[in-house]
Amino acid sequence: MKPLLTGLFCLLSALLGAHSIPDVPVRGNFQTGGEAEITIEINPRNWADSPKLALSLENKEFLTYTDAQREELLKQTRAWVAAYLEFTLEPIGRVQPDFTYDFVAETGKPLMITVEPPKDFQELKAWLANKFGRKSYLLPA
Repeated sequence: MKPLLTGLFCLLSALLGAHSIPDVPVRGNFQTGGEAEITIEINPRNWADSPKLALSLENKEFLTYTDAQREELLKQTRAWVAAYLEFTLEPIGRVQPDFTYDFVAETGKPLMITVEPPKDFQELKAWLANKFGRKSYLLPA
């Protein structure tokens, strides 16, 4: 009976397309001299009306955003941080860190820009020469 209920639950979850509410990982790296680096990962789903139902922002879609759209994301992020995050460090109490904002993948690594390679060999050679400044390449047979 238990495997049947588990299977039914998984099937219903998949059909409903449910997401979990996004986590907000906060990582701190504190030095003995008093310096600290605090890293916060914030998913744009956090400020959606229903974070559970909101779709994740895919890199392919993000790459089509204009500078104004990206700036709006940063504005929403700053507002979200100001409204929902508070930092208290002993013995000084509440602090307001000066954050630097950047767009990264969910893995924390830089976003990858994908480029479709040219279809024929001559275009590929010209593309590689333009991209990397080399005139010849040994390609596998």
